[in-house]
Amino acid sequence: MVRWHTIPTVTHQLKAENGEYVPNPERPHLSALYRIRQERQGIPFVHSVYRSGEIYNAGDVIRIPFEESLPAGYTITKVGEYDFDLAIPEIHRIGLPNET
Repeated sequence: MVRWHTIPTVTHQLKAENGEYVPNPERPHLSALYRIRQERQGIPFVHSVYRSGEIYNAGDVIRIPFEESLPAGYTITKVGEYDFDLAIPEIHRIGLPNET
């Protein structure tokens, strides 16, 4: 999705006096999928759902707790006219060469 997924500055939130971020009513956050479908209707979307494991995102390791309701094997489920869930049994964080 290249530049659809991220916006270089946080424009959908405002910093409150206490240092927390609050929604900016003048510029709400719009997901990448929403923005794509505004220009091109009928774009299929595959959403990855993980049964367990850990991923690295935005500088943090996120541990995915075991989700018993998801299948033990890779499965694609149609959840809407153009939307699909891809169930992934276990995700592994990819280590970088400079990690110890």
